[in-house]
Amino acid sequence: MSIADIVSPESINRAMQDFQKLKTSGNLQNEHQYRKKDGTKYFMSLNAVAISENSILGFCSDITKRKKSDEELKNSEDRLRILFENAPDAIYINDLKGTFVEGNKAAESLIGFKKSELIGKSFFKLKLLPAKQIPKAAGLLSKNMLGKSTGPDEFTLKRPDGSQVSVDIRTHPVKIKNQTMVLGIARDISERKKAEETLRESENLMLTTINATKEAIIAINKDGLISIFNPSAVKLFGYSRKQMIGKSPDILMPKRLKKDHSTNIKSYFKSGKPDDVIGETKVLQGVHKNGREFP
Repeated sequence: MSIADIVSPESINRAMQDFQKLKTSGNLQNEHQYRKKDGTKYFMSLNAVAISENSILGFCSDITKRKKSDEELKNSEDRLRILFENAPDAIYINDLKGTFVEGNKAAESLIGFKKSELIGKSFFKLKLLPAKQIPKAAGLLSKNMLGKSTGPDEFTLKRPDGSQVSVDIRTHPVKIKNQTMVLGIARDISERKKAEETLRESENLMLTTINATKEAIIAINKDGLISIFNPSAVKLFGYSRKQMIGKSPDILMPKRLKKDHSTNIKSYFKSGKPDDVIGETKVLQGVHKNGREFP
């Protein structure tokens, strides 16, 4: 029989090329797919040596299980690589000195550096962080050295073009080839920070308006306690803001009307609409700190 009779069609060309090389090199090591008598295909490792001008001595081993395991491992690694590269969050790996070892596409996009510019360089030396945030980053790295995960922690990263981006970073110590590395996940929170700033500005504007109005404004939360007591309310009732924040509004009304007032507040929170009784009644009375009642 010829070698071609037992080598599978997928491997025949490479196998024949290897045997041609054997004539000049005198030895051969290869792995190819072969066929059994019943047509079953399997992988075989061949170590061969020329023992005469026309004779070859070969040592063969069935490596089908190993090849299958290798293929499954490769497929698994390929899937993980796809997940890593296409993850929406920036994922990176650095050693315990802060030197970058790996990073995905999102990491490149987030910080503006190409992977080739990052690998082998420390984030301390790249000046990614403002000077005042470096001690914080060093502290987190120290926790990683002790095997502790960290985050989320907010940082401001400086890009090569001078722009900045706000990020939340989580870190996790991981073992790679018996060496402790740090897996970092960074998420861009710039839009969230802008929204928070806009909200703060809106709240400040609202409080400025509340504090500037001539009418007394008192806000009561769902626990029935005062959360806003503006300067006009201070003037009207005689109590300081500090005295009233977090307190029940009952002190501001006569005892005979406290029950009705409490019922009206509960009704408002239940329906979400102003109670008609509150809007129409003429008999609600306020009580000044000195005990004087007034409508």
